[in-house]
Amino acid sequence: MVKERGYPGRPDHFRHLVALHRPRPKFEAYLRLRTLPGEQAQVDWGHFGQLEIGRARRPLMAFVMVLAWSRMIFLRIFLDARLENFLRGHVGALDAWGAWRECCFTTI
Repeated sequence: MVKERGYPGRPDHFRHLVALHRPRPKFEAYLRLRTLPGEQAQVDWGHFGQLEIGRARRPLMAFVMVLAWSRMIFLRIFLDARLENFLRGHVGALDAWGAWRECCFTTI
């Protein structure tokens, strides 16, 4: 379009001229964590509404665990956020990733 209007330069030079006037993105200050494999995981509960079982309404809670290094995700749905389900979520994640047998059943 600019060539049709008489611009004699090359396209890359035109893009450079436009970039000089384009607003720059603002930099955000954050610290990117660098972890080694197996060093860190993040765990959280998520609420996904309610489920009707008979005449009772039960909350749907999602246990989510994410490994920091590989970003592997484990998700399991529970009907409450009690401690035993929190622990079951951990065991399920470690079992799904094959880490449970290695960390807890090794012989000395």
